[in-house]
Amino acid sequence: MEDVLKAVETELNGSGSIVGYRGMWQRLVNDHNLVIDKETVRHILEIVDPEGVELRSRHRLRQRQYRGKGPNYIWHVDGYDKLKPFGFCVHGCIDGYSRRILWVEVGTTNNDPAVTAKYFLEYIRSIGGVPCIMHADNGTENVTMAAIQRFFRREALKK
Repeated sequence: MEDVLKAVETELNGSGSIVGYRGMWQRLVNDHNLVIDKETVRHILEIVDPEGVELRSRHRLRQRQYRGKGPNYIWHVDGYDKLKPFGFCVHGCIDGYSRRILWVEVGTTNNDPAVTAKYFLEYIRSIGGVPCIMHADNGTENVTMAAIQRFFRREALKK
């Protein structure tokens, strides 16, 4: 039980302060390799963090504010797999500052690094520039795109 309390306190001091008992349970199981049931986590949170429990139950927690530094500073890239069973593989990108959709492509795959890199290259060719930062998950489909981004940023810094 001591390990559970330490892990809960660690999470509450970090980003775990905004998650409920289900999210906390998931973090304890996945990140801290603890075996515990959700109901016990709920009771622990009521004791350790009563104010946070109250704020979460009234939906009064303040969410973090996201601010991009400007257009084309950071792009967010991801695929959407829910329609894959029906033959629709979706991949898209948005600008983090303006929230403008830069591309949404539907193809036969969104797991092939060459396909996703093609979407990226076509868009940067059309605008004549690259973002400072590309934000993507660690999926294999983003490896080639990440290499292209590193190359272009390295060249931009040399100038």
